[in-house]
Amino acid sequence: DDGNTNRAYGLDLHLRPTKQFAIDAYGSGTDNTKPGGESDWSAGLLTTYNGREWHAQAGWVRIGEDFDPQMGFLLTRGVNRYNGRVTYEPWPKWSSVMNLHFELDAQLYTGIDGKTQTEEYRLDLFGVRTKSAAEAKVFVTQTYDSLEDPFTIAPGVVIPAGEYRFDAVGLAFLTHSSRPVSVEASVLAGEFYDGDRQSGSLLLRLRPSRHIRSETTWEISNVTLPTGEFTANVIRERFAYAFNPKVLANLFLQYNDLSEIASVNLRFAWNYRPGSDVFLVYNETWNAPSLGELTRKDRQVMLKATYLFQK
Repeated sequence: DDGNTNRAYGLDLHLRPTKQFAIDAYGSGTDNTKPGGESDWSAGLLTTYNGREWHAQAGWVRIGEDFDPQMGFLLTRGVNRYNGRVTYEPWPKWSSVMNLHFELDAQLYTGIDGKTQTEEYRLDLFGVRTKSAAEAKVFVTQTYDSLEDPFTIAPGVVIPAGEYRFDAVGLAFLTHSSRPVSVEASVLAGEFYDGDRQSGSLLLRLRPSRHIRSETTWEISNVTLPTGEFTANVIRERFAYAFNPKVLANLFLQYNDLSEIASVNLRFAWNYRPGSDVFLVYNETWNAPSLGELTRKDRQVMLKATYLFQK
């Protein structure tokens, strides 16, 4: 309405100088045409090394304060993110073990001014992968978070502004997803801001035939803070049915009892020729104090068609 045009442009780069080493980078900018309209840029660099036993990755992403792709999807702006990961996976000659696993992962978020906002560290103390592709690992985490304003994490439960550093320990286990029945499970316990948290997740994956795939997930967190305590449950169901190699239906259901929101996403995809598709999408969200008390919040129906022109 104000006559403004928002523009976004960018360039991606992928280099693989050797079989083990790769470099990925991007640069992007946005601007607005109205007088005084802001313009800004974002860029990123990621280097990856994959050897037989050693794996490493290091990256950086910068998102400017006024970087504004209005037709895009941007969770945050005005940040620099630095991340690094080193993994060591030796291959012992044991009868039922394929390899062992040790890993250090770190992420650092700062403002454009360089002030640290968040630090996240994870150390996999020990992990093992069997020849049947089952995995188990024990890990520890440390998080630093600087809150400039109080944060309401649950109804009536507020985390005051300040600087927090807290630790936790966890266990994770999974079986290979290619099997007809597979599971993933994890538990985590430790400090959480100025309180404590115990959380867990369980995923059951079913593949009874080449046409059907189902994933049922339950996540639960028990949090105790000086200002209150709460339990949060999130339940998700993903179901996919392939009528044939060209027609696929996907259903995604989710319920979050803490935010009291339930949602459904249903999508039909038809690949009627290579590179050309038709998508029919239905979304609906409800306010849900319980699954028996649903009040519609919004509903969307979308149709998208693509056609590839080629000689």
